[in-house]
Amino acid sequence: IFTLGGLTDTTICESTLPNSLAGTQPGGAIGTYSYLWKESTDGGSSWSTAGGTNSNIDYAPGNLANTTFYKREVFSGTCTDASGIIDVNVLPALGNNSISTDQTICYNTIPAIIDGVLPTGGNSVYTYQWEESTDNIVWSPASGTNDLQNYQPGALTIPKFYRRVIFSGAVDCCSDISNVVLITIDSLPTPAEAGADQLLSSYAKETLLEGNVPLVGIVSKNTCCIFYTNAFVKNQ
Repeated sequence: IFTLGGLTDTTICESTLPNSLAGTQPGGAIGTYSYLWKESTDGGSSWSTAGGTNSNIDYAPGNLANTTFYKREVFSGTCTDASGIIDVNVLPALGNNSISTDQTICYNTIPAIIDGVLPTGGNSVYTYQWEESTDNIVWSPASGTNDLQNYQPGALTIPKFYRRVIFSGAVDCCSDISNVVLITIDSLPTPAEAGADQLLSSYAKETLLEGNVPLVGIVSKNTCCIFYTNAFVKNQ
């Protein structure tokens, strides 16, 4: 009896659904066949009946948390045969994919680097894709160098959202999306005025310059956006 062909070992991420295992049509014996799929989680030392629907020519495993081996037994009359073994290698789920917190910057300035924590899981080899969005709905690759663990945005004139997508394993079988960081923009202050020019007598030592209160921008000691203005004072 010829039982199983065309299958190769595969690698998936923990708790994901592998592709169905497709068995070829057997030949020989009396021409009618029945099947039993078996599985092993100890490298093939011991075998048990596979879960789910396990008596068809093909087999669809469920979500897997551990590396599992599969084989198919076929029966025809008094003949029995077992297929080759397929290894579904299961990588640990990705974790620790977090990036630094929200920022507020001044208009047209460069934000601080967005730091990304070193991930865990997968095959311990990671690739990165930083993405940006103006609405936290539609995402596109972030501008500049966007494939490193950390990301440096360029100068911004509008608020933007950022996130990091990580990949690991064969054909990027494991992937994960980080939390989202928002960089908001403080508006530039309205033009500041220090008051009108003044003319002082020779014996005057000081005068009061009456400036306006800016109508736009953050009013605090630690404001990031600063305008300077001058008033002309002349002694006569």
